[in-house]
Amino acid sequence: MKPYHRIPIQDCGEPLVTIPRAGVSGEVSWFRVVQPHPYQVLGAPYGDQSPYRVRSGVLAALTKAQVVLQQHQPRWGLQIFDAYRPYAVTEKFWRLIADERYVANPAKGSGHNRGIAVDLTIVDLQTKKELDMGTGFDNFSDTAHHSFTDLPAQVLQNRKLLRDEMVAQGFVPLDTEWWHYALPNAGRYPLLNIPFKKID
Repeated sequence: MKPYHRIPIQDCGEPLVTIPRAGVSGEVSWFRVVQPHPYQVLGAPYGDQSPYRVRSGVLAALTKAQVVLQQHQPRWGLQIFDAYRPYAVTEKFWRLIADERYVANPAKGSGHNRGIAVDLTIVDLQTKKELDMGTGFDNFSDTAHHSFTDLPAQVLQNRKLLRDEMVAQGFVPLDTEWWHYALPNAGRYPLLNIPFKKID
């Protein structure tokens, strides 16, 4: 048995909720999500269920960040790349890329497994064009690090805007990924391995 197989996987009671998608009738049209999900293309077992779920407290904080962002620029919105990630998916990724700078070690689990982390950027809701952040999502290079500053001034300003908006709502950035933010105190949220088809 591998060490990470001994980690207890259970729910803490705070529900996983669907992130409302822009353009869906009857829902708050604030968030864009990438379709298909980037990891479905890589074979992640998401099926036909929406993989864009987070803890209810995360959605509340994201909504506040969205409101403040749109006060600056009504055309801008938050675009989500990834949110809740079943523990089994983390195991799969660790077998592919065993580098803790970019992939969570299953021995520890991740904020995604706990439903408290999101990968996101800022997008123009009318043109669907993402703000330039210097790299694409899941770029495993130093250029994606917050500390990397050899970038155009506009890119640095865009990263700072995203960071400021998220930190103001209680999120903590990941040093090596400009797109990754999570709520603190991960120990309060047990690891989850709930398949998406069993959430609803």
